[in-house]
Amino acid sequence: MSLPELHMSGNGLTRRQQNELLLTVCRELHQRRPDFFQSEQRWSPGGVHELGRLFPALTDAVQIRHAAPEAADWRKIVEREVCSRCQHQTRCGYCLVRDRGACVLLEEADWIMRGIRDAMNSAGWLRDTSRA
Repeated sequence: MSLPELHMSGNGLTRRQQNELLLTVCRELHQRRPDFFQSEQRWSPGGVHELGRLFPALTDAVQIRHAAPEAADWRKIVEREVCSRCQHQTRCGYCLVRDRGACVLLEEADWIMRGIRDAMNSAGWLRDTSRA
């Protein structure tokens, strides 16, 4: 009996690795901001469920920042790399969720992105771009 093949995402992480990272980030985020995990908040637009849906884009954004450490701050990277893939942003770039300050990804962008980067780095999952 063979095991199902784990698919790689665009950032080179398997789904299992992404799930491990997401679980780590959610555990720490729950300690930091338990209000994000209340039943009425989890599924609201821009809520914690967005982390899972957009996690591949978040790990891609970490790779971008890792490749160019002098890049803009995390919030700007999230707005450029992640918001463009979010269902709440319109084609013209407007987002009501962002405009209302209700997006967990933007409210906690620095913390979430640093947490993902640190977890990826400690697991050896950040690609070394210095040799490229």
